[in-house]
Amino acid sequence: MEEDYKEAQKVIEKPESNKQVLAVSVREFADLRLKFLSELAYLQLKFLSAYEKIKCPDGNLVLILKDPNKAFETYGKSFKINVQAIIDFLKNLKAKPIVDVDKKIEPIFASLGSVEFTMREMFKSAYIFYTTNPCDEKFKDFLRKAYQDIINAANKLQTIKAMLDTLIKMKPEEIKVELDTIIDKIKEILGEINNIPKK
Repeated sequence: MEEDYKEAQKVIEKPESNKQVLAVSVREFADLRLKFLSELAYLQLKFLSAYEKIKCPDGNLVLILKDPNKAFETYGKSFKINVQAIIDFLKNLKAKPIVDVDKKIEPIFASLGSVEFTMREMFKSAYIFYTTNPCDEKFKDFLRKAYQDIINAANKLQTIKAMLDTLIKMKPEEIKVELDTIIDKIKEILGEINNIPKK
């Protein structure tokens, strides 16, 4: 430790060695900065390559996805995460030693697939409509409403997740008693979600 101190003292006493240390530090900093900027530019290009810039009459720029099929993946992440979580809960429930649990929850799997497909297609259609005139406020409002529908649906899926979480934590004999009631409620909520885009 004392040797390190003496070396540091020599560097401080010799101004020319300070310049060397400083030059190395500046060079390392420049290399790191260049690496960071290169990575940032790559990420920006990757991001921007998925989008097209539209200049509006008022001078504002609007970015729209080049591939409308990616609109739901981009804007509907919370919805997709909730669907996957529900599927995982249902698989856990299926593993419980309960008579006829498979038959009772199988329609929910099918309904989830239908709900996800409906929401995906609804949002894709809204996004395509929006891209026909992304500078117009009416078109933006249309897309905002479609996005709000996804948020509302994701919130309803949260309710289903909470119900399934409660159910899974019960003992098998308690699940038998509650299962039909909860499954009926889940089907009702999924029906409401399926009707969201139709309103």
